Amino acid sequence: MGDFSSAGWANIHYANSLPHTIGSVTIGQNNYKRALLAGSPNVADGTLLYGLELLGQDGPWDNPENFKKYNSALRYSRGDNASGYSVTGMAYHAEWDSTDQIPQRAVYSGQIDRFGAIDPSDGGNTSRYSLSYEQHQDFGGGRAMVDAYAIYSKLNLWSNFTYFLDDQINGDQFEQAEKRTILGAHPRMEFYNKLAGMDTLFKVGLQVRRDDIDPVGLYHTVDRDRIGTTREDKVVETSVGIYGEETLQVTQKFRAVLGLRGDQYYFDVTSNIPQNSGNVNDSIVSPKLSFIFGPWSKTEYFINYGNGFHSNDAR
Repeated sequence: MGDFSSAGWANIHYANSLPHTIGSVTIGQNNYKRALLAGSPNVADGTLLYGLELLGQDGPWDNPENFKKYNSALRYSRGDNASGYSVTGMAYHAEWDSTDQIPQRAVYSGQIDRFGAIDPSDGGNTSRYSLSYEQHQDFGGGRAMVDAYAIYSKLNLWSNFTYFLDDQINGDQFEQAEKRTILGAHPRMEFYNKLAGMDTLFKVGLQVRRDDIDPVGLYHTVDRDRIGTTREDKVVETSVGIYGEETLQVTQKFRAVLGLRGDQYYFDVTSNIPQNSGNVNDSIVSPKLSFIFGPWSKTEYFINYGNGFHSNDAR
């Protein structure tokens, strides 16, 4: 684990198939509507998994939320746990109007009720599209795996927390905007051996990722129209990480894990404010050590030592 490892870590595996085709339609109060369809037919000696969700609602607000979302996934997989591959495409889009927080004095004075809004143009829209590839292959004494992915995401968020405190003519609404393209790959291998009679598992891997963000910006807006630029940046961040990990099964109830990871980062920022532009690179080595005892009564106990890091905002 590298960047953000001190904050948390997750390893998520998606299903390749469903036991049955499913479909549902739900209607509820506040104009709530949801439709879902998913299935996984067999296609050309593989499995084609699909899922589509459409959702909309207004919420209890005087200014309707007008929330609309679609969420979809399409995956083709072939093979088994020993040897196989999958290709996955995913798409998500949502848009909404938001009431944000409101002044208590406006509610007490009767100007609005507690479900009201001061600036009805607050809200946002966001989307995310991804394409990924995974392949795995067992061989004598080990396993080889590779993941590769491409992601495009976009966010526009309009907020107004102070209304007319700073600009008594146009108001204080601002927009946060970002467009990001991500490319990455993670090839890795596992080797199963014995050392002094102990079962061992050695892992080695390479992680490469490039984030191209153009732009990431903060703008002064009126009814979602831009009237000024507070800051606008183009950011390129590239990272390369290599790691090795050795697991020793010392006894049936005790194992030790020793790891070492090295990361190299490259940052390049081009800003509308010249003094905020520049580039820099840095590297870090992170050792890891864990002792795991158990399980006893379905519980394991850990003693961990290690270094992690947070790459922070390139700007």
